[in-house]
Amino acid sequence: MLRSGLRCLAAIDIDTPKSRTKFWVEKLESNVMRDRRVNRELAKLGWHVVTVWECELGAPDRLSKRLEVKLNERHQMRKSHLAGRARTLGHSKSAPRVKSGGKRGGG
Repeated sequence: MLRSGLRCLAAIDIDTPKSRTKFWVEKLESNVMRDRRVNRELAKLGWHVVTVWECELGAPDRLSKRLEVKLNERHQMRKSHLAGRARTLGHSKSAPRVKSGGKRGGG
């Protein structure tokens, strides 16, 4: 699952508004806590979350490479998990077949 993020971690000190600073700091901190909670809940449901920051959209080649790496990592983890499961269940060296139509998502 891909989610977009509007506040890049590298820009936390840079973009803190000068007016109503206390309000915005508390608001942004609560957003971070909410995002962590939502990410944990999604992980419990089997989703793998990749946050794409708005500032990353300006460098599509770099973002594409990062997403490719995340997808490859996910693919390798799944492949390893299925192979381990097959060994545990006493199946042959090949991984068990997986029905298509399951959850799909990035990263």
